[in-house]
Amino acid sequence: MRSSLRELNGPARQLALLHGVDGIGVGMYVAGSAVYLTQVTGLTAAQIGLALSAAGLTGLLASVLFGILADRVGARPLLSWLLILLGAGYLMLPLVHAAWQFALLSVVIGALQFGTGPSFTSLIAELVPDDGRARARAVIRSVGNASMGLGTLAAAVVLGIGSHAALQLFPLINAATFVVAGLLVRRLPANAARPAPPAGGRFTALRDLPFLRVVAVNSVLSLHDSVLAVAIPLWILVGTGLPTLLTPLLIGTNTVLCVLLQVRAAQGTEDVAGATRAARRAGAAAALACLLLTPSGNLAPWAAGILVCGGFLAMTAAELWHAGASFGLGIALAPPERRGEYLGAFQLHHGIQSIVGPLVLTSFIGGGSGLGWAAAAGLFVLAAVLVGPAVRSAGARHLLPAAQPAAAVD
Repeated sequence: MRSSLRELNGPARQLALLHGVDGIGVGMYVAGSAVYLTQVTGLTAAQIGLALSAAGLTGLLASVLFGILADRVGARPLLSWLLILLGAGYLMLPLVHAAWQFALLSVVIGALQFGTGPSFTSLIAELVPDDGRARARAVIRSVGNASMGLGTLAAAVVLGIGSHAALQLFPLINAATFVVAGLLVRRLPANAARPAPPAGGRFTALRDLPFLRVVAVNSVLSLHDSVLAVAIPLWILVGTGLPTLLTPLLIGTNTVLCVLLQVRAAQGTEDVAGATRAARRAGAAAALACLLLTPSGNLAPWAAGILVCGGFLAMTAAELWHAGASFGLGIALAPPERRGEYLGAFQLHHGIQSIVGPLVLTSFIGGGSGLGWAAAAGLFVLAAVLVGPAVRSAGARHLLPAAQPAAAVD
């Protein structure tokens, strides 16, 4: 992580540093939250799932609303307050002892978390020169993955201790890292006030159909998240009979590769044409991964293991290329005067994927048939074919030349 930070200068390094700080807390909390919420808070799995689904739905609207707010009050002050309020939210978690309390707090935290995305990306656009944005965002993502890995290791230590007092560290450390990150935002340079967005009605981005087509295609491409986190682990269990130990080994490999290769995968995404090519590569790699997995349920364990590992690595490549493509397209298609609003709308692909992805993919492969993987491959091929026309249509809508410099968005 230190070597990645050395690649950046000035505000970009500060942005990577604060992202690394909150990544440690997030990684630790994600790794230990299931144990904390069941053993300390006393919630059931169903109650946790329902609350998190409600938080995801709230976040879909919150990302656009906070994006609009970023255009009006400024990305830097808004991001600082959102991170500090997130810290306050996690500080309240030890006080939660009922399902309705957790649901209410989850909705608030979900809205705040989705709201940070447009502000963070807007700051990259404001503070990093055009020709360095894509690389800077890739380094920042690499730092974030590395710090989340450190947080996961810290969670393993806490879980090993296992006492009630030790488990309280999960929300408390996450809260502290959010507050520290929020304070670090205030050390970033303050840009001059921007003029108010031109009159054009409310929720302009949500009425921009060419732009929303890009968001829809991007939602399909981002299904790699659900494949890596949900579908392949489930397939290992119900489709192949391979040892479950393979899942954490593969996820750990994914984390390492995302740290080491994200900057290289983002090369060439500095303009719209390059970002579109990376998106097509992501769709092709994801389709290949699914095709490798298709026959793996009917083979000997050693052969199934080779195909599953190959499919997982191909899907990791899809994740890396899609991240680079998404970084470039998000800013390129966002009008500068409504940058926060459009970035908030672009971020909808995260929420759509997280809500729809597990449901669709588990229905495809939950019965143990490899044909579901073939259907998933078809979805990725369709997205790879449609992304070019969708981007060209949205680019023409905003009068963008094909080689306009692009920046990173997550």
